Amino acid sequence: MLMGDVLKTSQQVGIFLGVKSVKLFWYFSGNVQEQIFQMLLYWSTHCDPQEVTVDTLRAALVDAESFAALKRLSLHE
Repeated sequence: MLMGDVLKTSQQVGIFLGVKSVKLFWYFSGNVQEQIFQMLLYWSTHCDPQEVTVDTLRAALVDAESFAALKRLSLHE
């Protein structure tokens, strides 16, 4: 997967998780891994704690068709 595709997919996951802050992606535009980390950090600290679950993350990854990330997620369960 190309970096542009990874970034687009991570932005879609962020939208599905309720992270609508474009600033996260703009501030860390040179580092896709950092963008994804910051998005997940923001989600875990600013969203409803009852929604910050592995199941919610899994659903967002499915909706964004991020199958590689889903595979990695299942390795850590």
